[in-house]
Amino acid sequence: MYNQYQKTNKPPIFESALFAELYTYDADIDFDTIKQILLLPPEDITAACQQIINDSIARFHYFIDENNEEENDFFVIHALLILGETANEQNLDLVLQILQQSEDYLQFYINDVLTEIAWQPIFKLAKNSIPPLFEF
Repeated sequence: MYNQYQKTNKPPIFESALFAELYTYDADIDFDTIKQILLLPPEDITAACQQIINDSIARFHYFIDENNEEENDFFVIHALLILGETANEQNLDLVLQILQQSEDYLQFYINDVLTEIAWQPIFKLAKNSIPPLFEF
């Protein structure tokens, strides 16, 4: 699925530096950072999370092949959970875009979180819009 994205080893440039910070956090993300992100305009949050998802796909081999200890691989999980917190049903497509990636992608970025907490943003975003889940 990630073949349609231009491979690169360059990180995206975000309008808000808060989203670049997501690449530096592991599971113990600073709650104030999340609060600051959620105060941004909803369209900015959606656009930045889309950038993160696209980046995770475009740089998938970069993260797997290189030993990038300065960057965490939790940024996809952070984007997934932030999208859930927006409660914007239109963001369900972005969450499903993550989940339709290859098994290798899911294993690398999501791993055990897939069954532990990935259902939470899906529940929040799809509670009034079930048909996209049937299509998925």
